[in-house]
Formats: sequence, structure tokens, C-alpha cells
Amino acid sequence: MKLETDLRPTLQSGEESMKVLFESKNYDSMAIVSGQMESAVDDKLQELKKMEVPAVEHGQKFKNAAVQYFEFLKSMYTTYKEFAKSTEEQRESERQKIVEMTGRFKKETEELQAVQKEYAKANGFRIESEKQ
Repeated sequence: MKLETDLRPTLQSGEESMKVLFESKNYDSMAIVSGQMESAVDDKLQELKKMEVPAVEHGQKFKNAAVQYFEFLKSMYTTYKEFAKSTEEQRESERQKIVEMTGRFKKETEELQAVQKEYAKANGFRIESEKQ
């Protein structure tokens, strides 16, 4: 999906920065970076929500799945930001939320990919990663 592909370099760079900031316990900067990533995802989410549904089989289902995925991504970065802004007393609870979100990431990605494959198959499209 083009929106995700466009966003990927920003997210990869941000993830790398956040890892370094987390390891060095530089939580103020981590909050800033995670907030920037949250905003970047939200920008794409709003763009996606404004897109018209193509008049093809499973078009609405695919758009709904994509919106759900981007909402999940945004919530991940919101969780990182909340962790970074938390007090020492709150930090363990916030860390557990990150663990839960990280565990859900694979499931959310697989669900979007399954709907994307169904959409592509029904409409005679090839998914770019499937091209030989």
C-alpha cells in the first residue's frame, strides 16, 4: 500500500532513534520523536480516510482494514509517547502497554495483508511484494 510505503522510511528512522533514546533513558527526546511519528502516521491516516472507496469488489473492506491498521500504528506511537512522559512510578505500567502493542503488531499487519490479498485476488491485481 502506497501510504505505508511512503511512511516506512520515516518510521524506520524514528524507530532507530527511539531505540537509542530508550537505551540511554533520554525520555524527553523519546517523547518528542514518538510524538513526531504519531503525527506522521496521523497525517497518512487522515489522507486515507479522505480517499474515495474504489468501485471494485472488497474496496470498502480493504479501506476499512487499512484505516484500522493506521489507527493501530498511531496508537503504538501514542503509547511510546505516554511511556516517555510517564513518571518512574508509572513507567512499568506504561512499559507493559508497549509490550502488549508490540505483540499485537504482527497480528494487525497479518490482518491487513490478508484483506489486501483478498482485494487483489478479487480484482486481478498483483501485490508489489509478490511480483517476481
